[in-house]
Amino acid sequence: CQYVQELTEKSKNARILTATQRQEILSDIARNEENFPNDRIKSIDVLNKMTGEYLQKVSITKEEEIPKLLEALKDE
Repeated sequence: CQYVQELTEKSKNARILTATQRQEILSDIARNEENFPNDRIKSIDVLNKMTGEYLQKVSITKEEEIPKLLEALKDE
């Protein structure tokens, strides 16, 4: 029955944390001075990854720089 399937899907989705909820939990861990320093650092690291803080930003000023940048990306 479609109604039962909809209820099942809603219950599954209700159990899944949203990105905002995950960020809130990790932020609470990072802020709590009673947590071990490694736990706080790890939660900050995960938050940084979630928000793209570690993305490398590159600007190209000359067209001839493109091949060099592509080679550098291959090495990573």
